[in-house]
Amino acid sequence: MSPLTTRTLTALFPLAIIACLFNAAPRARAQQLARLSDDKDKTAGAGASAAARGAESRPTGSRRVVGMRGGGTPNGWRVVVTADSALDDYAARREGSRFVVTLPRADAAAVAGSVGGSLAAARVEQRGADAVISFALPEGYAARVRQSFNRLEVVFESRASSGGEADARQQQQSSGGQSSGSSSSGQDPQQPKPKPTPVTPANNQSESPNAAQPAPVTSDTSTTRETVNAAKKVASAGGHHTVTLPPEKSSPLRIPRFDKAPAIDGKLDDEIWKHAAAFKDFYQTEPGDNIAPSRPTEAFMGYDSHYLYVAFHCYDEPGQVRARVAKRDEIFDDDYVVLFIDTFNDQRKAYEVDFNPLGIQADAIFSDSNGEDFSFDLVGMQSKGAVTSDGFVIEAAIPFKSLKYEAGKDKPWGLHVFRRIKRFNNELDSWMPLSRDVSGWLIQEGRINGLEGISTARTLDLIPSLTLSETGRRVRATVPEPPPGGVNTSDGTRLLNEPVHHDIGVTAKFTLTPTVTLDFTYNPDFAQVEADQTVITANQRFPIFFPEKRPFFLEGKEIFDTQETVVHTRAIIQPQFAAKLTGKRGRNTFGTILASDAGPGNFSEDERLDPANAPFVDKKAYVGVFRVKHDVGRESSVGAFATSYNFIQRHNQLVGLDGRFKLNPKTVASFEVIGTTARRLFRDPDLDPDFTLADGSVAFPGQLRYRNGNGFAYFASLDYTARHFGYFVKTEGRTRDYRADVGFTRQTDTNDSFGAVRFSTEPNPKATLTKFTVQNFTDATYN
Repeated sequence: MSPLTTRTLTALFPLAIIACLFNAAPRARAQQLARLSDDKDKTAGAGASAAARGAESRPTGSRRVVGMRGGGTPNGWRVVVTADSALDDYAARREGSRFVVTLPRADAAAVAGSVGGSLAAARVEQRGADAVISFALPEGYAARVRQSFNRLEVVFESRASSGGEADARQQQQSSGGQSSGSSSSGQDPQQPKPKPTPVTPANNQSESPNAAQPAPVTSDTSTTRETVNAAKKVASAGGHHTVTLPPEKSSPLRIPRFDKAPAIDGKLDDEIWKHAAAFKDFYQTEPGDNIAPSRPTEAFMGYDSHYLYVAFHCYDEPGQVRARVAKRDEIFDDDYVVLFIDTFNDQRKAYEVDFNPLGIQADAIFSDSNGEDFSFDLVGMQSKGAVTSDGFVIEAAIPFKSLKYEAGKDKPWGLHVFRRIKRFNNELDSWMPLSRDVSGWLIQEGRINGLEGISTARTLDLIPSLTLSETGRRVRATVPEPPPGGVNTSDGTRLLNEPVHHDIGVTAKFTLTPTVTLDFTYNPDFAQVEADQTVITANQRFPIFFPEKRPFFLEGKEIFDTQETVVHTRAIIQPQFAAKLTGKRGRNTFGTILASDAGPGNFSEDERLDPANAPFVDKKAYVGVFRVKHDVGRESSVGAFATSYNFIQRHNQLVGLDGRFKLNPKTVASFEVIGTTARRLFRDPDLDPDFTLADGSVAFPGQLRYRNGNGFAYFASLDYTARHFGYFVKTEGRTRDYRADVGFTRQTDTNDSFGAVRFSTEPNPKATLTKFTVQNFTDATYN
């Protein structure tokens, strides 16, 4: 069961009731991205002086305005003001020829200067404990305000272009201001607000209505979203939660191309970030159900020919941020942010990248069927983070050459952006809403496009190695006779040095296309690979699984994953040479491995003297693996696989079919059937150890016998995941002669049936017990 998925396996036969959960959020590497603050800009002119005069009257712990920026729209102008907390208590009114917005308990000194341009010149002043921002309102224009959690969007429109609607809104605001939580259109604040018309200027540039005055560049590439609570609608049938997506989330968001690469220093002060695409207005999906998050977050993204650039600004109290210097892939006790990048837009697999507030990385391959695989390492990724006075910021550069992808004009990628806040009941905030009535995360991902002109040169990476060694050991020596009356002090041994040995190796990676990679290695040196953890094997009846850590075999590892683990490359012990081709073309994913393994014939000096080992000394095993998978529909797939292992007196061939089918948004069915044939030593418990076979040969000691054996394995499962109820059933088994010598098999001659059922309450983030879950599991194992 994946630590990211929120579904809980539950059962058919009651055994035990387990769990009163304080939150339903498993470890989902997910967090929100945050928005850039323009801290270097200071309030200028009279506004700055007024803010300074009022600074003494500001209360301790006042709200901080962290940015103000603006740009042109087809019908006028707009200004976006962002703070470090909710702005639902603002007030707006007209004073003469100016439009005034009041922010209670706000620090005006932090406002990032005037927007510029004759249409919307801004002044900022401190009036007691409040910050007051006023804008020039030319004749023939009206103003209105939209609020979205910690952001206000002040929109100026020509009365002629708006047909009087903006003027009506302006009159409503001028008649007494806007109270906490009220809609600028005068609607009941509990009712959903009308959707704003999306404004996305071409090439991510704002167009000013004044031709002589160029509009300032703004990273606010889409119109302000309505508040999450206002956008959320509860369907009348069954009480299911349906979120109405704004246009910038329901259609692909265009990622701009950067002319200059930002410095990855965790400061977010590069001018180029102002041209980035912005990801805002996150939803709290755990423990809440698509409600407003506890803290605001934004993300920004751009790219050039070689890298995808990402920036995060996560607002929070600096003393509350959880961050530590951790090992790679071990950051999940901290606050962190996450990206799922589905480079084929097929909802089958995504690259997962995670960063804690200090920029320490974790990376994995994520799929809804297999969860997370953290053995994957994304080579060449750069990141840097820092805890700031208003939360933490992160910058990262992800190299395209380390990804398999399809890019080009109008080629979309799938994307999820998450933020995890540990202290708020392990809160998970998501850029896209997540429905608890849909099984799977990738099917609910957002979309990005615009990734054109990426360098597709065929790259060749070479890693040569040279190892020199000399071994000395003590051997017995002839001891001379002692002199008359004396003693011989020699211990009868001498030190013998063997000749110097040298090992030359090379590992190569050749990118044939952005979607296909060829790997080759000759006599690779794995000396720097992390050692396996020590495992105590006392009374161990079955083999222990050790994960693959050798870089060569990790490339495309997820392609060969199956339920029965028919491919586990740790079975290739000491490859003399190996070649691997992996990739995806259209709806077909494929992978193949060919290897010559010197490990089985590598014996120590003493073992070489044993006559029983003579037929195997310096002999090599030959290994072949083939895998293909075809995507069916949006979330289903069928596949086939085959493996071959050949060594002296040990031969094994395996073929199989598998499939995964999304029957409906809540139900997933999968299956796997495998057939094997082998000629090798089999343990026959019914065979008398002293028994002489009919052909005159003698049985091997320990009830072993060299013979042919055919085997069969199967797997089937059904997974139903809904908001308050779910179940999972599976059955699997292997016959006595089943062998998968290229894979990993813990036990043969066994069958296992498992069932689980779950009942969950509706989550309440404000309750002491945020969620209550009752689960029951039943597992039966038999020969």
